[in-house]
Amino acid sequence: MLISMRTLLILLLTALAAFGQATAPAWDRLRQSVRVGERVRVESPRGAVSGELVDLTAEKLVVSRGSRRSDFQATEITRVYWLPGRLHGAVKWTLIGHGVGAASGVVAAVVLGRHDQAGITVLAALLLGGIAAVAGAVIGFAARATTTHKKLVYQRP
Repeated sequence: MLISMRTLLILLLTALAAFGQATAPAWDRLRQSVRVGERVRVESPRGAVSGELVDLTAEKLVVSRGSRRSDFQATEITRVYWLPGRLHGAVKWTLIGHGVGAASGVVAAVVLGRHDQAGITVLAALLLGGIAAVAGAVIGFAARATTTHKKLVYQRP
């Protein structure tokens, strides 16, 4: 029993179309999950590459590692992981700590009855804000050390 070339071609094109439709929703979720400039790890049959996401379209993904660029077609990628930035947790917690400390300084100055002297209020806000910012940075570094360093954002179906 011989299959004609035409029948074989139709079967091949149908399979490719079905594959493209199956990966489209997962690829669309990937495009919503990560932004250009974020760090990612891309896995494909060619190997794994980690770097900064430079471009992400419906057909391809481009990662940069310094001066080297790696282009991947959407159909060849098996997994993509989001990687947190080097100071991802520390910066966030430093800002939170500074905000809480500054607010505490203003409250402390008002409670102590120094609300009529704006300089004391500002000084208290800066002092407590700085102390809490350092505490926030320490918490951020500690939190980053205890969390996973990558998050799976795409896996080929």
